[in-house]
Amino acid sequence: QTLAEGLKAQHRAAIAQLEESLRAAKLAAAAERDAAAARCKELESSLARLEADGRQSLAQATVELHQAKTSQDVESARLQGIIRRLEDELGSVNQRLSLALGQSDSLAAELQAVTRRHDAHVEQA
Repeated sequence: QTLAEGLKAQHRAAIAQLEESLRAAKLAAAAERDAAAARCKELESSLARLEADGRQSLAQATVELHQAKTSQDVESARLQGIIRRLEDELGSVNQRLSLALGQSDSLAAELQAVTRRHDAHVEQA
């Protein structure tokens, strides 16, 4: 019976050792799970910050793009106004030039008539 009792004691010791190893493994697994959960929360928080930063950057870029487009539209309208004014001024200058040319032709014809009359008076004299 001592052999049987010795074997029983060895089995109990082995079982106790296995139970202790199991408890230690469960504790280690729980610690790893908790560490993984904490890391997961850190990553989720980091991802949330990155998403927020991305949304903010996108919103800022959208505002800047809109401002640039608005500035471009304003500048384009300003330049078109300048072009219209220059075209109007050019039309006005062309009209005045046409009038001046007409007057110049008229004055040249009148000068020729005066010159002919003068020449005729000179020949008579």
